[in-house]
Amino acid sequence: MNLGKNKKIIKRIILGVFTSLTIALILMYRYHIYYYILKLKTPKVEIQNEEKFKDLHPLFKYHFYKFLKTLEKRNYQIIATSGYRSFDKQNELYNSGLTTARAGYSLHNYGLGADINLITPEGNNLVMASSKNNWLVAVADYENYGLRWGGNFDDNVHFDYKNKFPDIDYLKMLYDNNELVNKKFIKI
Repeated sequence: MNLGKNKKIIKRIILGVFTSLTIALILMYRYHIYYYILKLKTPKVEIQNEEKFKDLHPLFKYHFYKFLKTLEKRNYQIIATSGYRSFDKQNELYNSGLTTARAGYSLHNYGLGADINLITPEGNNLVMASSKNNWLVAVADYENYGLRWGGNFDDNVHFDYKNKFPDIDYLKMLYDNNELVNKKFIKI
């Protein structure tokens, strides 16, 4: 048998194995890669108490921060009041009457919901008790970022990424089935 021909066959086999392994690794870690890229592309925004947003889902955080960047450019000050909530924290809030959602049924439990307060360019505070109209002046373009605004259901400070999912039961099923990336984020 020709030695040169054998070398070519071996090279093709090695290239085929390497290509297959590369594809398998990319498929296996596609969410990790995607979320890492989103993290790199998420705009920097000046946010008071930003540590409350450290555990937001990367996909939601990317769109939410793009929206917050527009507020920042319009001279609004942004104050983080709530981001990711553990199931225990959610039940604590539910049992104290501070929320209507039990653990597993709030988008905060999946890092897909966040609450903010704003200070307007004129120095006025926008908080939960502020009028919907005052909030709407500030946040009117939220839909352009794929967000849902809580002002449409009497929760002016809330924003989430619910529009992209069938329903909360689907998210809970993913969570219950351990469909997580880095033992933290649901695979969406």
